[in-house]
Amino acid sequence: AECAGLYLCLEPEVLVNFGHAAPQGEGVISDVTYINWLHMARAGLMALEFFTPETCAWRQAHMNARYVILRVLLEVGQGLVELRQNQGDDGKPDIELSMKRDLITTVGKKAIGDFLVKL
Repeated sequence: AECAGLYLCLEPEVLVNFGHAAPQGEGVISDVTYINWLHMARAGLMALEFFTPETCAWRQAHMNARYVILRVLLEVGQGLVELRQNQGDDGKPDIELSMKRDLITTVGKKAIGDFLVKL
């Protein structure tokens, strides 16, 4: 369901059906679409809290799915999604997740579309 949502939010008609303005211009995406994709990537990272290494099991199926979506977005490469470890203000390690908005309609759409076909 999450993959279908990511893919469909790239279609202007879908956004309009849900009361959002369609983006204007080739390759331009709305803020709603960008936040949807970025939020899903973040959810994939946060999903690791629901993985139990001792049993190699996920405590929630949806969290496993979100992690897999993050892996798809990372593995497609080309800088669509990147994770960087850095040091936080508290001196402890942090992870920074970034997503290139301009690659969502090309690299991202193809990656999620191909993954949907595999499902």
